[in-house]
Amino acid sequence: MIETKKYYRAVVSYKKAIELDSTNANAYFKCALAYYGLANLSEARNYFNLAITKNSNYTLARYQRSMLLIHMQQFGEAIRDLDFILGKSPNDTNFIFLKCVALYHHGEYEDAINLFSRLSELRQHKNPLEDKLFIGNCHLHLKNNEEAISLYNEVLSKDPDNYEALINRAFALLYVGKKKEACKEFESFVQAGYHSEAVVSSLKDHCK
Repeated sequence: MIETKKYYRAVVSYKKAIELDSTNANAYFKCALAYYGLANLSEARNYFNLAITKNSNYTLARYQRSMLLIHMQQFGEAIRDLDFILGKSPNDTNFIFLKCVALYHHGEYEDAINLFSRLSELRQHKNPLEDKLFIGNCHLHLKNNEEAISLYNEVLSKDPDNYEALINRAFALLYVGKKKEACKEFESFVQAGYHSEAVVSSLKDHCK
């Protein structure tokens, strides 16, 4: 409740600032952040747009708008903002990672793999399991199932309880016709308490 009141007061305050100076890009930006804090995504987007209209080079506003657009599942628009930012900061790993996420959810898996490989190099391969898991997931969507299985196996060799790698490997095994292995893994998930809809559905449809 206290946070909500704070954001409402911020909206009122920054709207007054805008009335005094309608060219104040920062006031629109701050108002957008307040609306974002109130979970009013449409108004947050509107004020981010206005801030960027007033100052097209407002990188922080574009970054926050890209985060909002990803939240709204508007991945193509988020990618355009991130492309603008990366045009100015091409080696910023935070922005590159965010674009990888947007590409993945937008279904651009080949581009996501290529960009994530570059990200891994910039990070000096400091997160090898995260890298292999992300790229494995991309290959799974591309139906490169054997490549995905190989990457998941590498992850699981170092982190045997990685649930995401375990469950996605089971799906990849199913897709390459290794039904017995896949169903054994699906059954183990259910016994362990992982009652996700996808796992239960796979057990029902493929593992009778």
